[in-house]
Amino acid sequence: MDDNKYELFFLSDLRKKSRYSKRYERDFQLVLDYIFTRIDSIAENSTSQFNKFIQILRRFIPKFLLVTILNRLRYDSIVGIKKDDDGKHVYCMISFQKHPARSMIGMFDIYVNPKDRGRHLKKFNAMAEMIDTLCKRYRKNGYVYLQCGNNDTTRSILRIFKKMCKRQYPDIGVDVELSRILLV
Repeated sequence: MDDNKYELFFLSDLRKKSRYSKRYERDFQLVLDYIFTRIDSIAENSTSQFNKFIQILRRFIPKFLLVTILNRLRYDSIVGIKKDDDGKHVYCMISFQKHPARSMIGMFDIYVNPKDRGRHLKKFNAMAEMIDTLCKRYRKNGYVYLQCGNNDTTRSILRIFKKMCKRQYPDIGVDVELSRILLV
């Protein structure tokens, strides 16, 4: 059995909680450091089409303003934090943008920490729990589906995810052909 402790947070909620609690302030700082590590890796990647743009943004946007700016643009993410013998670290993050006029949420990045990939991607448990949490929250607000990337890799992941949802999360529908996760 796994002795690790897992917690899920929406980044916007974690930002609010961090104003009032030292515990959440440390978690929020951990997530910010993680985000900026990811941003730096993209900026340093010479094959990335976004590296120049990100380098410029990185120079002008301080850490503490990044989440505020992203929230104003309707971006948010759900972050999984894992506590183990080595301390706390981010094990998984799903980033998305809300489109209320179209009743949909566009997912633009799913990232699982390389140390946790074998265990979590194989069974899709961490990702499924995060998507279930995301669905429950936004279903109440009138959102109808999550739009995923439309490529072969995404569709094969969605096929596996659909099989898993039938067993563990029967109220989550998956449309593989349209690359959508249905919230209703």
